[in-house]
Amino acid sequence: MKRFIPAVLLLSAYFILSCSSCAMNIIEADAWLASKADATSPVLNITGKWQDAEYDYSKSGPQYWFLQVSGGSLGWGLGEFRQKGNDVTGVLGNYVIKGVVNGEQVYLVMFYGGEVYYTAKLEVIGEKELFGCYYYPKDKKQSAPYPMKLIRAN
Repeated sequence: MKRFIPAVLLLSAYFILSCSSCAMNIIEADAWLASKADATSPVLNITGKWQDAEYDYSKSGPQYWFLQVSGGSLGWGLGEFRQKGNDVTGVLGNYVIKGVVNGEQVYLVMFYGGEVYYTAKLEVIGEKELFGCYYYPKDKKQSAPYPMKLIRAN
């Protein structure tokens, strides 16, 4: 039994380390944002309140986005962003946001409890909508997108 416990502990540590290395960490998230940053002045300002929208998958077309309501499937919630130059900080529901604006593109990293939970690439549509995709942190190449839309709430 005593030989069994160290083996289990060693195997557990290996499993935890191997799984944690699969997901994007904070250093990689900062490097990703830095690679998206542009030294020129931003074209837009996303400072303000934003509300998530949900897509009706049973239908097709951009007209099937609607404001997210409590208990919906996405649940990003209400957010507030502050933009200073190209840098964006803020919150979106329970997530702490760090991001950059590059031209008409917005790149966000969503943190929860000090961990990277999602990344997002959004594009401004008009002045009141951000539309694009979010990705899980294990998807470092961003090959499996999920739709995301935020609507200006102020």
